[in-house]
Amino acid sequence: MNTLWDDVRKSLNEFSSVAIDKAGEFGKIASDKVEELTHIGKIKIELLQLKRTYAKKLGDLGAFTYHKVMEGQYADADKDEAFIKIFNEIKKIEIDIRSKEELVKHQEEEGVIVDSMNESSDTKE
Repeated sequence: MNTLWDDVRKSLNEFSSVAIDKAGEFGKIASDKVEELTHIGKIKIELLQLKRTYAKKLGDLGAFTYHKVMEGQYADADKDEAFIKIFNEIKKIEIDIRSKEELVKHQEEEGVIVDSMNESSDTKE
């Protein structure tokens, strides 16, 4: 009877050891996935902020152009420093938006954590 109890106890110890190892592995996988999703979410928030700034700058450009037309100075608008500044800001934001969209696309498709500076780290397994 002692032998049967010892066998049962040994089997339970082995089972619990394997279960603990598996739980640790699943915990690591879950932790990695949470990290990946958090990173994607952060990039998406940055993307939304860029799109809001983009829309505001387009509004600024429209208002600037409207006032120039109303003043009869539309022909010279593209030589105005304020016009050039707003225009260049819009172009930069467009580039930033495309970059963030590519980061999100790459990360979602490949499961690769890529920071917002376009540097990639190891692929998550």
